[in-house]
This record gives sequence, C-alpha cells and structure tokens, in this order.
Amino acid sequence: MSTFNAYLLRLTVKPLLVAILIALLLLLVERMLRLLDLVLGSKGSLDVLVKLLTFLVPHYMGLAIPAAFFLALVLTFSRLQRESELDAFRSVGVGLHQQVKPALMLGVVLAVLAALLFTYLQPYARYTYRSLVYGLTNQPLNNYLQNGIFIEVDGTTYMAEGIDRDRRRFSRIFAYQLGEDGVSATMTAQNGQLVQGREGGPATLILLDGRRMDVEPDRMMTSPDEERMPSVLSFEETSMAINLSREKDFRGRGADERELTLPELWARRNEPPEGVTSGEMLGEFHDRLVRIASILMLPFLALPLSVGGRRTQRTSGIALGLVILIVYNKVLSAGEKMTAVSHISPLVSQWLPFAIVTAFSLLLFFRAAFTVSQGSWIDEVLAQAVAAAKNLRRGGKRSKA
Repeated sequence: MSTFNAYLLRLTVKPLLVAILIALLLLLVERMLRLLDLVLGSKGSLDVLVKLLTFLVPHYMGLAIPAAFFLALVLTFSRLQRESELDAFRSVGVGLHQQVKPALMLGVVLAVLAALLFTYLQPYARYTYRSLVYGLTNQPLNNYLQNGIFIEVDGTTYMAEGIDRDRRRFSRIFAYQLGEDGVSATMTAQNGQLVQGREGGPATLILLDGRRMDVEPDRMMTSPDEERMPSVLSFEETSMAINLSREKDFRGRGADERELTLPELWARRNEPPEGVTSGEMLGEFHDRLVRIASILMLPFLALPLSVGGRRTQRTSGIALGLVILIVYNKVLSAGEKMTAVSHISPLVSQWLPFAIVTAFSLLLFFRAAFTVSQGSWIDEVLAQAVAAAKNLRRGGKRSKA
C-alpha cells in the first residue's frame, strides 16, 4: 500500500469509527429506555438488559455502517479541501480518480462486514433477542405476586395478603375455583407454602389452617321449602396443584423471514415458513443484497459532494447527499414491500433504484474528477442561486431608496 493511500485511510478510519459509535449509542439508548421498562416490570436483572442490547448491535450496525461511511468520507475530504491538501495532490498529478482508491478499499472491507452481518449475524441475533424477550414476558407467575393483588392461573383465582421475600411462603390466602360441573370452591387459609414440582412439573400449594366452601349450581327444587346450604369444611392442611411456571419452550428459529440466513432465504424461497409468502422471502433476500452493494457506491457519491469550490457550496452538497441517502433508504424499503405484496420483480422494485443512484453518483464523480476547471453542476446551480439572491436584495434596497 502506498503512503498516499495509507494516509487517506488513516484520516478516514477515525471519523468512521466515531460516527459508528455515536450512531450505535443513539440507537441503543432509544431502545434501552423501552427495554428498561420490560426488564424492571419482569423483575429481571441488569445482566439481561445488557444481553438484550448486545443482540441488538448487529441490527443497528447494519443501519449505522452506510451512514457513518458516507459521513466519514465527506468530513475527511472536506477537511482536505479546506486545508488545500487536495490542491497539493492535484499539483503532483494525483487526481480525484486516484484519491477514491483508498475509499473504495475501505468500502470493500465494510461491504464484507455488512455481508457477514446481513447473512448470518443479524438472523441469529434477532432470534436470540426475541427468545430473551419471550423469557422475560413468560417469567414464573409467582414473580408477579403482590400483597393483596388477585392473580388468575388456569381458571383459579389467588390472593395473599402477606408474601415473604422468597415468594414461596404466604399468609391469609384466598383461592376461588369454578369447576366444569358448575361447582365453585372457595378456600381461605391462614398460611401457605409453595413447593416446586419435580422435573418442571406443576408446583403444589400447601394450605394450612383454613376452610373450604363448595357451592353447587342452582337446580330445580323438589319443593318450595327446600333449601340448599353450601358445604363448609375446615382443614388443618390441604394441597392443590398450581402451574406457576408458565414457561414453555420458545419456538424454533425461522418462523420469520428475517431470522433466516441468506442461503436459507434462497433455498426456502418457494417453501416459506407458515404465515410468510414467497414474495416476502424474495424481497428480504434482494433487500440484503442491495444494501450490501450500496456501500460500494457511497465513495462515488461522497467525494464529488465534498470537494466543491466554496465552503457554502460544500455544505449544501453534504446536505444534498444526506437527503439522497434518506430518500434512497425509503425507496428501498418501499421496493421490498412492493416485491412482497405486489409480486413485482425485484429487478424493478429494488435493483432499479440502486442502478439509478449508482449511475447518478458515477456521473457526479466523473464530472468532478475530469472537468474540475469547469466546476460541477452543483457548484453552477448554487452559484446562480446565490447571484439571484444578491440581485433580489439589491433590487429591494433600490425600491426603498
């Protein structure tokens, strides 16, 4: 690698890493606020929160890499232009077409990283994240028991006025159950203890020093004077099965097309998972490929927009580039939905926008690289706009005079 390429790479890598880090922090902080409510509500630990955020990193890295790469290139070459280093490069015969080489080298590395993310890391990380969320939302029900709060489990309503910290010993317990035959059973007890079942079986709630009242459903009375009194039974100890675990194994990976790797998407495109259409499989497959290829296009868009003649024009070019990227991302998302819902060919709905933006970027790059003296069309348009604004201001001053 030449000294020139190494120099440009060194200047670009630092803002690239900073931009990726800032983007990840912003995205993760926004999601962390929502996950914090979920973890605290499920009485989970901070370790679980860290795991959830860790498995979100591959998803957000896929979003952060293109934007960070574009901003790093723009900031680096804007700085070189501002400090007249690009003019020094041109004076020794190093034009823009040679300056783009280290940017393309870095783009290839980022494209390989993005391919790894989109192909394997994101599908597996998304599935693991969902399994962790499932585990939080399906915690053992005794974790949700609170003093004086009713809770229903498998048709039986429970309430305890006193709950120890281990959530296995209770006092002043109420339980109500309505059987299939219509007979309702109401139990109260002074104390109780929860005994965990073996091998994941249902737990047993042992009630001590209580009463049980059974009430049969109303029936046709044989005589008007007949009265049915509920049966009341006192007991020193009784037990009842209760399924407080509420834990079920999480489904296997692949119920969602976003949990499938790229080879799996292609292999199962005609046999999608239940609830997923072939169009959705095809749209997801091509969306990942287009986003990987788009990274290689960014240097040809960033460089001509960052080396304009004037500072205001360079700033406008940077803003224009960000707008292009935002609109391009929205178009790709819409194209994926069109492929999934309308069964439009991905060559039209997804690859055509990529081809248009790539051709536009190459046009800007070659105009900036080989017609520098004439200036780019962005410089011309902005210069005309500035001149028109000055003429309007002068005309306003004359009218006042």
